[in-house]
Amino acid sequence: MHPADIDPADHRITLAELTAYAAAWKKNEAWPIGPNPIPLNYVTRAGELWKNGEDYVFDPQAGPAPLWWVNKKGPGVQSVTENGIGASTELRAANSVKRFIGAKSPVGDELEIELLVTPSPFAAAYAVEESIPTGWAISEISSDGVFDESSRTIRWGVFHEPATRSLFYHLNNPPALNNNAVFSGRAAFDGQEVGVAGGDNFVANFAPPSCLMLVGDGECLISFPAETGRSFLVQASADLRHWSDVGVFVARDGLIQLRDSMASHMSQCFYRAVPQD
Repeated sequence: MHPADIDPADHRITLAELTAYAAAWKKNEAWPIGPNPIPLNYVTRAGELWKNGEDYVFDPQAGPAPLWWVNKKGPGVQSVTENGIGASTELRAANSVKRFIGAKSPVGDELEIELLVTPSPFAAAYAVEESIPTGWAISEISSDGVFDESSRTIRWGVFHEPATRSLFYHLNNPPALNNNAVFSGRAAFDGQEVGVAGGDNFVANFAPPSCLMLVGDGECLISFPAETGRSFLVQASADLRHWSDVGVFVARDGLIQLRDSMASHMSQCFYRAVPQD
């Protein structure tokens, strides 16, 4: 039986059981029945089983754990294997999470991180975990996310609405650290995991952009430190919420350099570089 199915163990996951199991996962607490720590895919599978009828069976043909627990077929009970997660590879592939990074201070020592979560229309339950680089201070976690200091992980969810959702948090870089950080994040949709930003690891250099000079009619020459040879989509924003594309640039000699004629029309302007590979 699924580990969340504990009070009583009856091949049925109730809201009370799901709530207790999800709370233990979110706080990184041990659960009476393993595996421990509670895996991300296990807690979202429990959420899916509850959302789609509560009653479930063990089906080894559905895949490895936790996918082998599927909702029970019967009058008034939806078959997830037919109508949901098992519908098609294309629908499962529609689940995605992307990370965006913006500077919140002129010197780049405070960052706002956005995780844009896009579930497929068939997603019944999903959750997100984001690992925080050692030494960085964290604040302003949105959407009831919980930060566990022991694992340095933020956990959000379990969510049940199949709509695009933005999750935010802020990071502060202590003076003793350089401004390089390595992030890793993942999400699970109905028991299947995907990496954040298309992969499990995301490496970024957070030295802030700088306006080197004003040229021409208020045009601003801007420089970003970046990995030589990589392509980046540069975006601009006046409020760190609404972003517009400036263009795609390839880093040369450790820098992205560009000219932005629109900067002179803004009282303040923020930039971010999004990797394209």
